[in-house]
Amino acid sequence: MSHVKSKEIEVQVKPVDASTLLSRILEALEDIRETIKELKPIEEVKSKPYTNHIFTVASEPITDRENIFDIGLEVACVIVSPSIDAKIEFDKPTSDTTPTIRADASLSAEYSVRRIFYRAANPGEQGVLNVWAFWW
Repeated sequence: MSHVKSKEIEVQVKPVDASTLLSRILEALEDIRETIKELKPIEEVKSKPYTNHIFTVASEPITDRENIFDIGLEVACVIVSPSIDAKIEFDKPTSDTTPTIRADASLSAEYSVRRIFYRAANPGEQGVLNVWAFWW
């Protein structure tokens, strides 16, 4: 038996013959087989396509002042793409910690959304906010 000592722990290493090692591996495999047998099958996930959608441009431009675009109903998914760097939040006002979405990039939310809050990331810039909304 050899000893290895470190600052945190002491490890003892015992030599093991091949047949003992093989026996332990086979026992572990049998435990794994039993665990697999107990697992229940995962039901198939079926996608449900959206039946309605709109594509529009937010009624107010993106400026230094925060604007709110009300979609008019709660939608299941929304994708927005600003024409300038912008700070965008769904269903809550933007803040200093709101990340910047780069111009012509997109931001999506696949949860219930009604209002989009947005403002320019850089003072003095003005642009538009493209909005795609989807629902059933």
